[in-house]
Amino acid sequence: MKAYFPSRQPASGGAGVACVRCGYDILDALHLDHKENDGVHHRRSQGAGGSGAGMRTYRWVCQFPDEARKRLQILCANCHQIKTSIGYLPTEPPMTKEQITFLARESWELDCED
Repeated sequence: MKAYFPSRQPASGGAGVACVRCGYDILDALHLDHKENDGVHHRRSQGAGGSGAGMRTYRWVCQFPDEARKRLQILCANCHQIKTSIGYLPTEPPMTKEQITFLARESWELDCED
């Protein structure tokens, strides 16, 4: 699927690295998300918060990959923001593939019938 940045290559290279909700696979927009909404608690357990807290989470993932798979999921920036805003992920993606394809086109001319 062509994404918002057609020149960018998907992160997965066929390895399945993509948003678990919508399938978006451009690395620049993929985030780690705490499935149980316990990210603040988890980051605090890794040491002081503030600058570098995200980096400590990534180091933790490298040190404890099995635990990370149980506790974290990959979400794109959009799905992560939706989850953060409303506290959960709705069962349906916010846009259909057709809508995403439309936004990825170079021209946004509408194909409307009168």
